[in-house]
Amino acid sequence: MVQAGFSLPDGSLRAARQAEREYANKRWMFPGHCHQAGELAFQNTQFIIQQGLALESTLINFANAVAQGFRVHEGLARRFHSIFNASLAKYQAQLEGYKTKAVVFEP
Repeated sequence: MVQAGFSLPDGSLRAARQAEREYANKRWMFPGHCHQAGELAFQNTQFIIQQGLALESTLINFANAVAQGFRVHEGLARRFHSIFNASLAKYQAQLEGYKTKAVVFEP
């Protein structure tokens, strides 16, 4: 260090670094901080689980609503199909009636 223009006693830089490390270890490794960090992690996990369950419930309700909509539309489609079949049967009966009348008038 003397070569760079600084004059420090031997070992003073090492002692300063050691003091800095000890301060950092005391500050960050204090048991209260670890306990607080653990509690925060636990609370975050609880929150994530609660939100996941709420989302699952919402998605189940949505899927049930979609399934009910499909059932309603299936019923409507069946009714319209029945109405169409009834109309078709009516026209087929009229066609058979016209065919019968046409047979009477054939020479």
